[in-house]
Amino acid sequence: MTPNARTALAAGRRPVVVCLLRLRGGTVYAFGTEQIEIPQRGIDTATIQASAGLVVDDMESALDPFALTGETSLTQAQVSVVLPTSLAGAQGDWRYIGAATAELARVWPGDAWQDRESLLAGTRLAGVSLGIAGEQTTFTIEAVRSPSSAMIGDASRTIGADFPAPIDVAAADLTSLEGVEYPQIHGAPYRSVGFKIGEVDADNYDRVLIAGHHVVAALVSAYNDGVLIASFSVLNTSINGQDYAYIRSNVAGTLDASTGAITIGPTGGGIANAAGTEPILSLGELLHLWLTLSGLDVNWGRTQAAIDALRAWPGGVYFDAATPAIEAIRDHILTVAPLIEMQSADGLWFYYADLTTPRVRGVLTEGQELIGSAGPLALTEIEDIRNSVTVRYAYDEFTGRFSGTVTVEADTDALAYVSDQLYGALPNEPIDAYSIKDATTARRVGRAVVHRRAAQRRMTRWLVSDWAECEIGEVYRVIVPSLAIDQNAVVTNIAGIAGRVVTFTVLDGPL
Repeated sequence: MTPNARTALAAGRRPVVVCLLRLRGGTVYAFGTEQIEIPQRGIDTATIQASAGLVVDDMESALDPFALTGETSLTQAQVSVVLPTSLAGAQGDWRYIGAATAELARVWPGDAWQDRESLLAGTRLAGVSLGIAGEQTTFTIEAVRSPSSAMIGDASRTIGADFPAPIDVAAADLTSLEGVEYPQIHGAPYRSVGFKIGEVDADNYDRVLIAGHHVVAALVSAYNDGVLIASFSVLNTSINGQDYAYIRSNVAGTLDASTGAITIGPTGGGIANAAGTEPILSLGELLHLWLTLSGLDVNWGRTQAAIDALRAWPGGVYFDAATPAIEAIRDHILTVAPLIEMQSADGLWFYYADLTTPRVRGVLTEGQELIGSAGPLALTEIEDIRNSVTVRYAYDEFTGRFSGTVTVEADTDALAYVSDQLYGALPNEPIDAYSIKDATTARRVGRAVVHRRAAQRRMTRWLVSDWAECEIGEVYRVIVPSLAIDQNAVVTNIAGIAGRVVTFTVLDGPL
């Protein structure tokens, strides 16, 4: 609990819900369920003066750790406030109220703003209705995904512009380089593309560019129309002040114009880690790198568990065009790993939804922290069950096809078998795992789906005491003798603020 929570509760005080609207240009409106002065620590020590009048009509946070989409959780609140100032007039004066960012938080009397329990952050306003002084203003605060981020790669930097024409003038069918962006090898993808650049220095060495950055791996495999040629040493250099990596051969017909398309197997990895000492080889390291490159605010503390877990997932991605870093995460990690994108007051973070070995935060007991049932026991829908998943992996950039498939089903997985016996075959759509190159990890992708979705689960809703400050995604030991529940359960919904109703999804059955 926060520093002054127990003292406030002992004195019969409840936390104050505060809404901060930060307008473009620096103006801040602060209002709460009651008037409160909130001190601040750090650089900005100005006290926040929150006027009374806030009414939270509806507040809900929902998370489905068993879903496949990786999309951010539902978090929204409908609020209204009557202020002595005119927000309608402020909009008329071009204050752009609708473009404000909002945060909704619970603050215990005596606590600093930095000790708040943030309920909603990283938000936008919807359904805005602005009143004049003394009239009601209403709006909905919604948590939103970051629309974009900084880029991986540089679209302005092209091979054709940087490299001179090949010395081998007879090489009419060398790879066309006009307008082609420098490729990026992040991690260890199955196959990337090589670009023939000819005899640059008339030294009888035919060269193939493999990346627009230095490559940490000492060797890569080269393929001619999918057939292995040999392994080649990686040569790192620069041109026009920009790093690149290439391979070369002085054996006629190996890498020159007479050969077909050259593809590269960068088994040892491409881009280096932040320290520049080791290649990045796992999805965990890629998640860390891409979040760092994104330029977005990141809650590293809450994301670390996901980064650590995904270090055991080898893989990589080849980029042939500049790509927003956040899109790379959504397209190549959230589509295969049990991750869900989340928002917090401290920035974007990722929830690792593999609950086979959860971190249990505490014990919640009927009649103690769980102070009242809020409805009957419910079951998740049979329509949500999946017990057969096919994963396509090892994507070949030359052929545009996946080179391997694995299927996790009743014949290969015990939990899938149990589910199949109970509910019949309930297959999932095939998963295209562009970032996965090996069968073992592809099978892990399929098992992550089946082990989360192979059976119906129990959901129980309870009014939770203020002593138990549950957060979405946390796992607790839940003891409810009246429902024969004494198991771990994950918090999947929190509704309301004063008198919060929490939904627990019990982690029994196949996982």
